[in-house]
Amino acid sequence: MPPFSDASPFPARAFASPRDVADTVAYGRRAASTQALASQTATAKDVAGHHHGQGLKAAALVLLGGLAAGSIAFFVSALQPERPRLLAVTVGDAALSVRSPLVRDPGQRRDGPKPRLDLAVAWPNFEPAAPRVSPGGTMSLGDVVLVTILPADESPDPETRPAQLYGRYLDSAVEDGPGGLIQRRFRDKSPYAGETLYLAAPDGRRFAARCDGEKRTPDGLPDVCIAEIRRNGLDLQIRMEQPLLQHWEAIDARVRRLLDGMLG
Repeated sequence: MPPFSDASPFPARAFASPRDVADTVAYGRRAASTQALASQTATAKDVAGHHHGQGLKAAALVLLGGLAAGSIAFFVSALQPERPRLLAVTVGDAALSVRSPLVRDPGQRRDGPKPRLDLAVAWPNFEPAAPRVSPGGTMSLGDVVLVTILPADESPDPETRPAQLYGRYLDSAVEDGPGGLIQRRFRDKSPYAGETLYLAAPDGRRFAARCDGEKRTPDGLPDVCIAEIRRNGLDLQIRMEQPLLQHWEAIDARVRRLLDGMLG
């Protein structure tokens, strides 16, 4: 039986996780449900709603707050570099020491509590980086990896999400993916239609990333691949372009070490 076949014993209902939409706001095609929208707050996790809703106009506000104010502002700030310093910040209950150049939104480069922290690092050295702008004005990540740090919520753990949440929506075809990953496409008319799931064998517990490279987010960046790690009471959302998936094991390990270094 291929991973996540229709015969797999998935729960009868889909998980209506706020994080499920929050980690995919870059894809810009679905919205939070009316119930979730009614209870939304200014944070990225609360704005996101049920993944079965219509359009992502509300969730796009989160994207604009995190990406447009992040990547574009980061690119501008890269042209006018600040003096590096060590920031003392808290995200949820976690106290972090963060090198200021790693923070891609200049507005976040100050001490104190934050609902989220957006970082940008270059692969493979994991030094500070900014998205590139082509001669035509199109932005791309290239070898840049974006990492968003959020307090962990009560949504399904990223290790179990492929089987618990995504499995029922996958096409039966199984293909080889980059870096030894398994490639599965989501069915048409599913909440994730047009996206591709890349996961580590056999069940995606070690790593899973959803990708959609055909669209662009409101800040001009391409829709890319999103993976997530839950660690030390924090959720780390990792965004990268599809070619970097061949290095998924090393990137996953480096992101974990990056967080551990910030936690001290």
